Amino acid sequence: MENNLLESIKERFNTTDNWKNYLPLLLEALEQTEGLVLEYGMGEESTPILHDYCKAKKRKLKSFDYSKEWAEKFTNLASADHKIYVVVDWDEAYDPDATVVFIDQSPGERRKIDIQKYATSKAIVVVHDTEPAADHGYQMRQYFGLYKYVKDYQTNGAWATVLSNHYDITNFNT
Repeated sequence: MENNLLESIKERFNTTDNWKNYLPLLLEALEQTEGLVLEYGMGEESTPILHDYCKAKKRKLKSFDYSKEWAEKFTNLASADHKIYVVVDWDEAYDPDATVVFIDQSPGERRKIDIQKYATSKAIVVVHDTEPAADHGYQMRQYFGLYKYVKDYQTNGAWATVLSNHYDITNFNT
């Protein structure tokens, strides 16, 4: 039964929709690692699916958002293994023990800072909205060179990118 539950959760990661095209990369990152998962920027798709996956795999999850109103939408998911935080200072959310970091927070201009911070960690970093058009404002792509392994997932519109210095993520199926 547990195996069937996990498989049904994994099925929810299969998508090519622009606004959630990061999900296949996120699943592959989760499957390659064990340990702490961080979510920078909560979302109607990412927060519940990360919650369900981490619960099924008995992994710790920390979800962060700078909008109190947005974070409050997910307080029903909070538990001993899933902490939900309203961020005042994104620097306080940094955790070098994370094994997977999903970066999709507001303001988007902050994303480049966290991409730089996690370049020295062992985490697999999944970033949403990495298409060149969005990069004009976010200016993230210039920091992808800090990582040994980089893989873009391009869909019509939004892109997602996975980054790592310790895992060869170039063989991800997406």
